[in-house]
Amino acid sequence: MSIIQIRKYLNGFPLFSMDYNKLKIGSGEKIIISDIWAFWDYILKRYIEKTTKTTTDKLRKEKVLFSFLEQARNFYESAENSPVKSQPLLYYYAFLNLSKIAINISRSDNVLFKGYIHGISEDYQSEFSKSSVTIKTSNNGDIQVAHEMLRLFDLSKAPPYNNGPKKLNIRDILSHCIGIHRSYSEIYKKPEFFIKIIDHTLFRKGKILYFRGDLGCLNETDAENLVKSGYNIIKFKDGICHSSSLQNGSNIHWSLDTGATYPGLKDGHYYYICSITMRYSKDPTQSEYYNLSKEIRKDGVWYYIGSDGYTIYISKCMDPSFRYSQESIIYMMMFYLGSITRYRPHLFDSLFSNKEQWLVSEFLKTQPKQYLYLLTAQILGQQVTKAYAMF
Repeated sequence: MSIIQIRKYLNGFPLFSMDYNKLKIGSGEKIIISDIWAFWDYILKRYIEKTTKTTTDKLRKEKVLFSFLEQARNFYESAENSPVKSQPLLYYYAFLNLSKIAINISRSDNVLFKGYIHGISEDYQSEFSKSSVTIKTSNNGDIQVAHEMLRLFDLSKAPPYNNGPKKLNIRDILSHCIGIHRSYSEIYKKPEFFIKIIDHTLFRKGKILYFRGDLGCLNETDAENLVKSGYNIIKFKDGICHSSSLQNGSNIHWSLDTGATYPGLKDGHYYYICSITMRYSKDPTQSEYYNLSKEIRKDGVWYYIGSDGYTIYISKCMDPSFRYSQESIIYMMMFYLGSITRYRPHLFDSLFSNKEQWLVSEFLKTQPKQYLYLLTAQILGQQVTKAYAMF
């Protein structure tokens, strides 16, 4: 049975695929925009057009959702022009209001939520390394915004409703904020966790649809740590495929895989493989793109938007308490910093060491725009990038 390469990806694959996209903006390929706020204005108009049947419902949604958008934009633009110590709270309220819109758009019944609460609290300690945030999971009454966003970004890691609060060490989860990871590793003298996917390809063989990410020439230790972290890794050496398996909980065994016929493999390279079984032996449907994307995200995939688009990484860190997505980390970290500047502004400087102040400054300089574009991509199920400018 021949292997067929699928050359045109749709629906934001492999990062942002949706089972069903109610908005249907564009052709399903990457969206390039120059004004993110004008684009969100269009998203809301499109959403309201698609989901309202009566004038009363239309007017109500316009009043509520456009007020959220106006607040989000005002807070965000104010933050960009404010001193560093004032930025976190302003950015957080921008994220909060934009997230309220995202929660409503992602609802399957298209009924407008009435009440919202933060759904997150901070536990201040005298040291940043000991501080934490707590996600509240009750769905009785008002919407717990932080929990809903965690479900949107990290469904496989988000606690179920009414499962009790979930406490997360803020420094630990910051380790997987890809945009400042190198700074984090330097400050805390930790090894870098991320392995870059230098190229990726989609194939099908009969009903099997699989994603292949080229990891380049890794050292054996990094490859083994990826296997221990839950990834299906193969290596191609001397013209032969070697499949990995985890034995006795900690030992990695590489076995010859003479039945594997992956085209285009490079000698000495390692590859990450993820696959699903489709319903029919033909090109994937929107649901099948989504199902494979969901499996990739469950394995653990991180991404960063730069001037050249999206760069994708996987992580060799085996601790599941660290492995949250870029979007979740930015949201929780911004809440934490905003909470400190709101309730304990006099302690903001003393909370961080001199090196950590540099890390926080890097975070505030680079990550707000990442959240803005990544949330947009999540809601649309498509890659979204900025036109004509360095990101």
